[in-house]
Amino acid sequence: MQDYRVKECLTKCVENIIRSVADSTRVKDLHYAILLKTRDDSPKIRFNALHIYHQLALAMKGEYLPLLPEAVSFLAELNEDDSPDVQKLLVTVFHDIEEIIGEPISEYF
Repeated sequence: MQDYRVKECLTKCVENIIRSVADSTRVKDLHYAILLKTRDDSPKIRFNALHIYHQLALAMKGEYLPLLPEAVSFLAELNEDDSPDVQKLLVTVFHDIEEIIGEPISEYF
């Protein structure tokens, strides 16, 4: 239960930061920091980082497109992840990103 609350709190923080920061450099730095966590040794941390990344992309909507190229290598690595939880979430992430960008994400791989 506590893990869920921490994840949701972090998600809300990231969403609020995205909405309140006008400086795209700061958003890009936050985006990259989240992506780096998807390479952690712990499947739990990778899952939570992917969840937060997903919420960031959803919060940014159409403004997310310029950040996508930076995320491609991280998403490709997650596509090979051994964790079933990460794999399941990644399917949702890919679907939602495709909705945002209006084309198959496979175009970026």
